[in-house]
Amino acid sequence: MLSVVLCSLLVSGLLSVIATTDDGAAIEVAIIGREGFAGVPIVLRRPATSQIVVQMPGEGYRVRADILLQEFRRDGAFQIAALQQI
Repeated sequence: MLSVVLCSLLVSGLLSVIATTDDGAAIEVAIIGREGFAGVPIVLRRPATSQIVVQMPGEGYRVRADILLQEFRRDGAFQIAALQQI
């Protein structure tokens, strides 16, 4: 498991969430576009169990995990939007 230190908020582009099985096979379990974000383990306060791969380059923002969590805890619009993606 990995510790997440950065979150990606996309403006354009496409990310894949890749999980690895016990026997080492990789499978795409989700895709992330501009409507979502890479960093769900941050708001769930869990270690990452998957990896993120850029499938289609684009633009976006990288946010430190501690800043993202601070904003999530404010119980505002970001928290509502983030919970809709989980």
